[in-house]
Amino acid sequence: MPSIYQRKSADELKRPPRTNVPIRIIKQALEDVKSKIRSIRNASKHYGIPKSTLWRYLRNDNIPSETLSNFSSVHVSRQIFTIAEENMLVEYLIHAAHIHYGLTKKQVKTLAYQFAKANKKNIPNTWSQHELASEDWYKGFVHRNSGLSLRKPEATSLSRATSFNKKNVDEFFQKLKNIYEKYNFAPQSVYNIDETGVSTVQVPGKILAKKGTKQVGKVTSAERGTTVTVCCGINAIGNSVPPFFIFPRVNFKDFMLKNAPVGSAGAAHSTGWMTSENFLKYLEHFIMHVKPSKERPILLIYDNHESHISLDVINLAKDNGIVILTLPPHCSNKLQPLDVGVFAPFKKFYNSAVDSFMLNNPGKTVTIYDIAELVAEAFLKAFVQKNIINSFAKTGISPFNPEVFTDEELLCSSVTDREEPSASSSINDITKTSVIGSTSENQKSPNDAIASTSAVQELPNALNSNQIISPAIVMPFPKAPPRKRPTSGRKPGKSRILTDTPEKNQIEEALLQKIAKNTKLKQVKKKVLSSSSESESSVEFDDSDIENAVEEDQFDETDFTNVECGDFIIVKFTSTNTKSNIVHYIGKILSLRKRGFEIIFLRRHGISNRFHFPLLEDKQIIEQKQAIKKLKQPQFSNKRSNFLVFDVGQLNVTNLR
Repeated sequence: MPSIYQRKSADELKRPPRTNVPIRIIKQALEDVKSKIRSIRNASKHYGIPKSTLWRYLRNDNIPSETLSNFSSVHVSRQIFTIAEENMLVEYLIHAAHIHYGLTKKQVKTLAYQFAKANKKNIPNTWSQHELASEDWYKGFVHRNSGLSLRKPEATSLSRATSFNKKNVDEFFQKLKNIYEKYNFAPQSVYNIDETGVSTVQVPGKILAKKGTKQVGKVTSAERGTTVTVCCGINAIGNSVPPFFIFPRVNFKDFMLKNAPVGSAGAAHSTGWMTSENFLKYLEHFIMHVKPSKERPILLIYDNHESHISLDVINLAKDNGIVILTLPPHCSNKLQPLDVGVFAPFKKFYNSAVDSFMLNNPGKTVTIYDIAELVAEAFLKAFVQKNIINSFAKTGISPFNPEVFTDEELLCSSVTDREEPSASSSINDITKTSVIGSTSENQKSPNDAIASTSAVQELPNALNSNQIISPAIVMPFPKAPPRKRPTSGRKPGKSRILTDTPEKNQIEEALLQKIAKNTKLKQVKKKVLSSSSESESSVEFDDSDIENAVEEDQFDETDFTNVECGDFIIVKFTSTNTKSNIVHYIGKILSLRKRGFEIIFLRRHGISNRFHFPLLEDKQIIEQKQAIKKLKQPQFSNKRSNFLVFDVGQLNVTNLR
């Protein structure tokens, strides 16, 4: 028997269709039968009423003949909850989904059981045995409330769910409003940039296969892919900037951009991720195509990733008339136009392009040298004017609309909302918001009925029969406890106008403090290691050592005067873990400092002359006197390898790591 009964038609039952006989005709037929004027069979034939209907009415002796006109069906379905109570359950489930704590199918049945038990409902024995509602009730509940459906949720991190709150959103739109009022930017002067990763292994789309097959496969390039970062830019009238590629290689080669979109550029990094140096290169690429100036400034909006915030980037932007506004942390999925309406179709078209490549080139794998051409195919289809304009409108950036997000969209952060506790609150207040009269037509929202478990236990035991305990009392909504603000560590991010002088000064001051702190600690560590190598006794030092560490540092300015960024050098360190107390590393110079270099170090592959960059970058600012030898530019071991090969004759140092 189906769980949801569907009434069959007269044709399916092979009988004449039922007709609605007026009550007065039924009453007259019953009067004739009771007065013995006609028999049941004769009255049924004469008045056109089914004989079983007359017999059913006559059998009901408790109803007098003068009330026959009020006859109605005596069948009553056994429904556990009333319509008002089921509406309360529906409101609770919808609210729970809005705050990203929706209930699973089993949790819904558990809530229904607890809700029925709390309100002393007459429930089947199976509910009590399993302590949850039955499958038939669940199917009927969903069928009766067509606004509900079982959905697969999108995984949302706690940071993303809680950071998208009214405070952060209002602060961002207030800064955006101030910029619009100050510079009077038109839509063609509003830009958004962001990067995304494309892999050599695609996500296959759906295919047609035999029904009932347990497992259906689709060929991909490999099991694990290599990721290339693609940085893109768009503006509010639907235009786009040619993409910028970052390949997972040490050195960039022009052939990597074969068949890329016209005007594309690229760079390389050992991990293929965005770095401060490569973002500076992208900003130069962006300026070359957009051509902003102090006479024709533009607004540039992007997220506050660490690689996007550096003094070099801010100075370059200010020199070229670019006003930079950063998004609040973890809000790019709602406030960044590229994430909202462009990258999703771009990834879809890219996966389709890789599928076509695999179909047209059987037996051939996709490499990073094929990605530029595949991106070009997807770029032309996804970065169209309609998608770009709609994405800016949906975020409220252009046209400016600070009310674009409804209260329901901001509910995801309500779990961590902090409210001042009221001293006058009492159990009576909780009872008023938690216990709802069943005769009231205007049911309150479950959000008004949030209460703790301890408060539920203090509710009066004797509730009137016309009162209902809300589902929010039976299963309270999640609520985070008061959060302790950290006294140390990185400060929480926020939306900022980076090109404003106060913000720039703060960034510069923070960077100088970080460099000074790292330099002091390294000098103290070096002093301790050198002292421990001279004597085995422990060395004690105080804060004066840290304060004087930088002043004691002296550099030999006559060495390495001809080095440049990108050169490879051998660096010497003191260590207590080796017999000679000296170890050497090969590093690449990232920038020249006043009294040293900023180095990114390589790692040796076994005992050979091959080296590679580690997955986790090892950067450090060293003293000039620590550099002992400049090396010739290395060679790649082969085209598809990340190993750098150095001349063996130059590596004649001990303990080379």
